[in-house]
Amino acid sequence: MPLPSIKKVAASSLLVLRSKKFFYGVVALLVIQAIWMALTAQYPMAFDENFHFGIIQIYSHQWSPFITHTPPDSGAYGELTRTPSYFYHYLMSFPYRLTALFTDQQIIQVIVLRFINIAFFAGGLVAFYRLLHRLKFSAGATNLSLLMIVLIPVVPFLAGQINYDNLLFLIIPLTALLALSCSETLTDKGFLPAKQLSLLLGLGMVGSITKYAYLPIFFASLVYLVVILIRHKKPDSLTRTWRSFKTLQPKWQLALAALLVVAGGLFTERYAVNAITYKNLEPDCAKVESVSHCMQYGPWGRNYNIKTSNEAAGNTGLPNQFVFLPEWVVGMMHRLYFAINYDYINYYGLPLPIITASAVGVVGLILVALYWRVLLRHNPQLWLVVTLVAIYLTALLYVNYSDYLRYKMLLAVNGRYLILILPFVFAFMATAYSLALKKMALKKQTTAKAALALGVLALTLQGGGILTFAVRSDDNWYWQNPLAHSLGRGLKDATIPFILGADHKDRA
Repeated sequence: MPLPSIKKVAASSLLVLRSKKFFYGVVALLVIQAIWMALTAQYPMAFDENFHFGIIQIYSHQWSPFITHTPPDSGAYGELTRTPSYFYHYLMSFPYRLTALFTDQQIIQVIVLRFINIAFFAGGLVAFYRLLHRLKFSAGATNLSLLMIVLIPVVPFLAGQINYDNLLFLIIPLTALLALSCSETLTDKGFLPAKQLSLLLGLGMVGSITKYAYLPIFFASLVYLVVILIRHKKPDSLTRTWRSFKTLQPKWQLALAALLVVAGGLFTERYAVNAITYKNLEPDCAKVESVSHCMQYGPWGRNYNIKTSNEAAGNTGLPNQFVFLPEWVVGMMHRLYFAINYDYINYYGLPLPIITASAVGVVGLILVALYWRVLLRHNPQLWLVVTLVAIYLTALLYVNYSDYLRYKMLLAVNGRYLILILPFVFAFMATAYSLALKKMALKKQTTAKAALALGVLALTLQGGGILTFAVRSDDNWYWQNPLAHSLGRGLKDATIPFILGADHKDRA
């Protein structure tokens, strides 16, 4: 039987990549990896899991979402009465309460909450899939982008633990989908649809009290709609928006009104009161609590000690500002591909995945810079993505740069903060690569696309996803029970012989 030609193999590979079943496989891969992490990794995992679990336990003792008085012995959680990032903990307190009714074993309680977080992240993948399709990215670019997301080592690590970023990964694409629906109606008919607008505002306010870092995303979606409104506004726009509300079924009118009242009340209670009382949307811990209380909160105590040491040493000048951006980029890449345990011992990532990501990423960003006009001209809706990514990145860089100037070193440079926008970035880069191959007028474009995709995938699998954690882990990184050790040690022993650089483990 003759072997199939390279062209046929390439065409078949691309056909599989573009299929909906391939996307289902991506979701399954994420879930399997995150479940492995949830069942093996020792509590607490490094991304503040004990912080989140502890606040969830505090909320489990009350029905109100507001903590009006500082709970005893709560210094490790910072200030809890005015923090704008609390809704995730309040929400998660309900499955915790239910689990606590049946068992007082912490390991079971933690694993149950970890599984809920896996569901949040998997739901985020589905929402991003629908969003990227609505934005008219090709099926291949969409599927490949989401596959590359779940193969970033910190992604299953994050998805398999208790962390509010998992809920945010679901909220962000839903926000963009609602903003997109609003903009489409506004562009086509000249008014904002009341149903989608109400859902956007409600979700945006709930997202903002889930995590403060979501606020730039919510703001960006509103900026995008305001620009569209100015361009396409008609004299009766507001009247027609109200009319679209009145045409809804009474149950929808009541539900949307309740959503806006409740979400608006929670949002106002936190952000408006903070702005008026403390002149800051997220007040410093010491503005609300005593210094002795705040010193028990790890990040605040670290920053306080650094500032005090700098002042005592007379180190009050500006640091070298030219090294900030390159060190920031290197730090972000390291913290997307490293392995880390509950005690913050971390090892460098495996060589091939991070080298591949760096090379493909640099070339991809260059191609996006070359073809961004073509991309936006063919699909103006992509301005929504540009607005979201630009404002979020600007806010993130501003916070990190401000801390760099204040404390003379890089702090809180965490790669996981980029995961929330990487599906957008990867889809742009995948499309730019496709355009580049077309511009080169290659006779064998299909073969070239398949070879590029398969080559990147093969190199990434040399340590992508949970393999980095498994290969780099020590035995004490796992739950101290036979199942966890069998799952963890078994994967490590089975994969080390096949991964380049797996036998070299350097502590970062």
